[in-house]
Amino acid sequence: RTFRSLHWGFFGQGLIHSFVCFAYSIWGMPDIPNNSGQPGDVWMASTTFYSCVVLVVTGKVALLTTTWTKYNYGFVLLSLFTWFSFIYIYSNFMFNFSPPDVGCYKSTV
Repeated sequence: RTFRSLHWGFFGQGLIHSFVCFAYSIWGMPDIPNNSGQPGDVWMASTTFYSCVVLVVTGKVALLTTTWTKYNYGFVLLSLFTWFSFIYIYSNFMFNFSPPDVGCYKSTV
């Protein structure tokens, strides 16, 4: 395969992946209220979008890896654990620094 065909193939896959993440974060979560009863805002949509990106990238890495070792398993699971742990800690315990939608972890997971 030539460089051009590989380039356009990966470019097309990137567009499809980004559209799936966008569609899930915008159309897949309509009007989920937060703790105070307000509908979800940009904080909720962006957290959902980035969570989708983390899952897509981790899944793509897992699909493209041909030789698995204990380090591969560890880093794949560590990346997922790190992201969802960060969101849990930030949205539940960082009250002074977070936007008004504290607790969006329960709505996005």
